[in-house]
Amino acid sequence: MKNYVISAERKTPEIVFKANGELRITGNSRPEDGKNFFKPAFEWIEEFKEFSPNNINLTLDLDYVNSVSVRILLTMLQTLNGILEDKKAFIVIWKYDKNDLDMLDQGKILEKSLNHTFEFHEKDV
Repeated sequence: MKNYVISAERKTPEIVFKANGELRITGNSRPEDGKNFFKPAFEWIEEFKEFSPNNINLTLDLDYVNSVSVRILLTMLQTLNGILEDKKAFIVIWKYDKNDLDMLDQGKILEKSLNHTFEFHEKDV
């Protein structure tokens, strides 16, 4: 299985999904057409499921995320959470700037919506 890598642009995040279960989304997420932007990532996840991974480590290191992207991320989180029987093997790391309490709150809302504990890490300055 190939890794999935998309470089960041002004309105879209960098996405690095590795076949070993190390997944990362970084930057700004405010694409013009979020559904189409994230469609290849969801297709990769569907293929990834077939490989019966032992663990998934998802790092979300976002500077800005719009409401459409939040809904898409929740769907992605739900999909990833459903892959593993051992929920402890699904780790979500939410990175935030210590001065950006809105981004911290957004992570906590997603955590509660997913009903799965996140790790919250302040970004290194």
